[in-house]
Amino acid sequence: MTSAILTLAILAGAPAPIVTKDTKLNCPVGTVQFGSPKAGKLSCAEGTREGMRAYHGPMISFYASGKVEAVGQTEHGMRTGKWSFYDEAGVLVGETEFKNGDFHGRRVFYFPDGRVKTEERWVAGVQQPLARAPASAPATTTTRP
Repeated sequence: MTSAILTLAILAGAPAPIVTKDTKLNCPVGTVQFGSPKAGKLSCAEGTREGMRAYHGPMISFYASGKVEAVGQTEHGMRTGKWSFYDEAGVLVGETEFKNGDFHGRRVFYFPDGRVKTEERWVAGVQQPLARAPASAPATTTTRP
């Protein structure tokens, strides 16, 4: 049986990755993979001084149906970098950037056809006002990058 190694490089607009019980994550050195789609989470973890596990490396969370819900990275137990969120049909519905577990950067929600529904900007967990185009600027339709 051959198992694929899943490197979490999600292309903009790409459907949710297909994950099976044999999927192997590209876990960082010093971490181990645990979980499964059936368990609701597939991730890498490192041990802590207290004997607990801390998520570290790629992580995928699943709906009860086993379909991918979210894909992203963790660093010492905190979400980091860009996370992608999917509906149960595998359609990208949102992307959020994190730093130290807080929203940090762009947070965007999409309509099923890929148009931007809402967009927010965050810095260290605090929502920032969006820069507005001048009133005379023509309206544009934004789609996934």
